[in-house]
Amino acid sequence: MTECINVCQLNDSDVYIGCHRTIDEITNEGLKKMSVMTLSKYKIVCRETKIETYEVTALTKEQALDYMMLDGTLKPVSSRLKVSTPVVTLVKDGEENG
Repeated sequence: MTECINVCQLNDSDVYIGCHRTIDEITNEGLKKMSVMTLSKYKIVCRETKIETYEVTALTKEQALDYMMLDGTLKPVSSRLKVSTPVVTLVKDGEENG
């Protein structure tokens, strides 16, 4: 069996030009490899933070914050979503491993 050389183009006989294998050969090889692999459970945490900017007229910072928190009609002047890189951890025997 020849190795993959990343030239994934079929010829007229449905044989890959680079490795000279058929789709069936590649599929069967992949299934054989998968049969000896074990699956693991992973926990993926994605964090999204909504960042909103408000403009409030007030006497002090505390008063401005109170207006923003208590006034249900106040709309942000700008809003954007900050998405952090997902954190992937392996879950093994009921415990999380980093």
